Amino acid sequence: MKNKVIKNLKTKEALITINYVKEIVNYKISKQSAQYKQLKAITIKGFTDVPTGLRKKGDYLGFGFTGQGYRLVDTLYKKLGNYELTIPKKDKTSLKKLKTKYNVTINDTDLKRLLNHLRQITNDKSSELRLTVSSYLHEFFSTFFVKPAAAVATTGAYKRGELADVLDKSGIDSNLSKLDKDKLDAFYPKYLKSTTSNLATKNKLLALNKSKSKTQVIYLESILKEYVAKRRINPPESRWQEFLKEYILLFNLNYTDIIEKANISVVKDKMPDFMLIDAYSYLDIFEIKKPTTPLMEFDDSRNNFYWSEEMAKAIAQTESYIYNVSKNAPTIKDDLETYKGIDVRVIKPRGYIIAGETDQLKKDYYKTKIKKDKFSSVTNIQVQNGFRLLNESLRSVSVVFYDELISNLKSFLTRIKK
Repeated sequence: MKNKVIKNLKTKEALITINYVKEIVNYKISKQSAQYKQLKAITIKGFTDVPTGLRKKGDYLGFGFTGQGYRLVDTLYKKLGNYELTIPKKDKTSLKKLKTKYNVTINDTDLKRLLNHLRQITNDKSSELRLTVSSYLHEFFSTFFVKPAAAVATTGAYKRGELADVLDKSGIDSNLSKLDKDKLDAFYPKYLKSTTSNLATKNKLLALNKSKSKTQVIYLESILKEYVAKRRINPPESRWQEFLKEYILLFNLNYTDIIEKANISVVKDKMPDFMLIDAYSYLDIFEIKKPTTPLMEFDDSRNNFYWSEEMAKAIAQTESYIYNVSKNAPTIKDDLETYKGIDVRVIKPRGYIIAGETDQLKKDYYKTKIKKDKFSSVTNIQVQNGFRLLNESLRSVSVVFYDELISNLKSFLTRIKK
């Protein structure tokens, strides 16, 4: 049987030649096709007709691959440049480099697998697009459009797999914007919390303590950098409260869970912003001030130190919290066990005020606060003894310095780096 020549009706261009004896189809891609730039012709072996996946009818005869199949042509061209494509029924899929071009052979069965997969992706996307349109139309015109059975969120909610697609992109680490970095910094602590318990991080801390991965080291180092940055600009007290609420379990490894007052049903204004549960399930109270909060003042007439006005108020407030928590111990215990599944012991809670830095235990800190004639006789030992006497005189409250917490975190970081 002679070769069969099929021509485009508009251009009279011979686009497909079929040799029935040798079962070879020579498929020329039309110059009118967008695929012509990447590929001029396809040799098809073992066939007496154009197989599924290539355009072979009507005005689009010779326009190359149908649907998403054009991606195959485009990807091969971008990687190989000049190449010729063969689609055999029997020969194996292979790629050979010739002198001036490449010979690409894709077995018909392999090609069908690829094209079917692309078709499925396209169908899924089309279905999702239709469903999205229906969901929005229901939101806009609920009288006319019923809610689809599998409605999608119309608020731009996150879709599974989106982050994985982003992280697969090359150059992501070197092209992040400041906004990207800020969002990642804010997201990572939430991610760590979401992988453990509802209220926080006993498992997270154990995982961090055992693991030496770069991710964990970078995370802890980023917290230290954040502290330094905050210390430099000295933000309002509320920002320090947010900072410690986020990371305090890493600063003090004796605690395993953080309890915010929103989780307690008793009167909120009589509760501290947050409390911590230690490894033995006992509850303690924390009051947060600033690293720059002055701890002590000097009494020139009596030659000794006393609490500053701000610290005196913080101590009174913390003692009030201790009283209210102790008074409402049964309610607090019941709330946490019933609604949060946390076993807690509310027995004589301790109060801790996080404020100031250890520089305040040095004489030079008070150089502008003590009269010159008195300052010359003050010593570092006197300052330290003054603070110790004040701190030890408190019944259920202790003062913790910010740089003590930072020192704890640095020690933890050193351990996991080993």
